Amino acid sequence: MIDGNIDIIVFDLDHNLRSYTNLHHWEEVHPIWTDFMAESFAEMHSTGITPRSIEDIVRAVLVMPGMMDLCKHLATKDDTEMIIVSDANVLFIQWILDSCGLSSFFSKVYSNPAAFTDSGKLVVRHHHSHSCKRCPANMCKAEILRQHMQGRAYEQVVYFGDGHGDICPCLSLSAGDFVFARRGYKMARHLTKSASGSNLKANLVLSDFGENLLAEFKSNLGC
Repeated sequence: MIDGNIDIIVFDLDHNLRSYTNLHHWEEVHPIWTDFMAESFAEMHSTGITPRSIEDIVRAVLVMPGMMDLCKHLATKDDTEMIIVSDANVLFIQWILDSCGLSSFFSKVYSNPAAFTDSGKLVVRHHHSHSCKRCPANMCKAEILRQHMQGRAYEQVVYFGDGHGDICPCLSLSAGDFVFARRGYKMARHLTKSASGSNLKANLVLSDFGENLLAEFKSNLGC
């Protein structure tokens, strides 16, 4: 929904953490991004970064215009439910939704639990445990989606994503469903170039997630 990684934006609060900019090195040391973020927030706390400073910079993050228009359009449809499944954390997502006036649009937010301690340190925990070999240990979005859909009768699922963690849930969708993959990002590259792309049953739409997103949605789904 936003143009960038929320966690990396937060790093701009501290110059020492910004010198830690080799993402490939981070992934080698911390293969689970959530664990790296938990350690980084602890370091921020030790350098005097306050909860208010973190909240202010996260609340300043803007939802992409195309995604904002799409959400407003879908919110007018009584037969449509919108949920968020994100490997960020519930606190950051709620701040952004509140600031952009989108909180009431989403029936559920699934993300990593996060809260400040009494001393002001931000603690982020794993969303759940699972046995999926494709996903990081803290979150399998396909499992979350399956659990959410259990007992509900959905005519169609439309999934918007860009990261590696979005591949697994997309491969679990059916032939009548749609996947909107952000062009140039891991998810789009994987689904269009790798062997796993042949396992995708849903209809794949490559998009820049720009101002034309709503028009692209209407063109493909007719609504």
